[in-house]
Amino acid sequence: MSMPDSEMLSKNGPYLEYILVQSRPLAKRFRFTSQVLDPGMLPHEAAQLIIDNLRSDPRIRGFQLLASEPAVAADRDGFKLIYSYVDKYGVTMKTVYYGILLPDRFFNIRYSAAQRYYFEQELPTFESVLSSLQLPSGSNS
Repeated sequence: MSMPDSEMLSKNGPYLEYILVQSRPLAKRFRFTSQVLDPGMLPHEAAQLIIDNLRSDPRIRGFQLLASEPAVAADRDGFKLIYSYVDKYGVTMKTVYYGILLPDRFFNIRYSAAQRYYFEQELPTFESVLSSLQLPSGSNS
């Protein structure tokens, strides 16, 4: 599958809100835990690995997991996380994170925004992007 490793979109600037789309090889170790994803993992197992890595990230202070549940994105089974944290500027951020395991890659799309104002304001934009998401047909799991 050929796709860029990441794309970031922002209307008001990435320190206030952004949508991040990422794709990475399954065998690539995560930066803060050195764990790797396996194509045979169930969505909730992959979600736990992502949660562990987020909790280990020193840039994410006060990590609070608000939800972890099965989800469908781009017509594929995956997981959805909702969490909040405090960024390096002391701003409380809220994130919606969808993850999908493909045969050889991990795909994720997330929306992160300042919880106080921007999160609710730009959430419909993220939901629109998410609903239009399509993965190449050669990446079926």
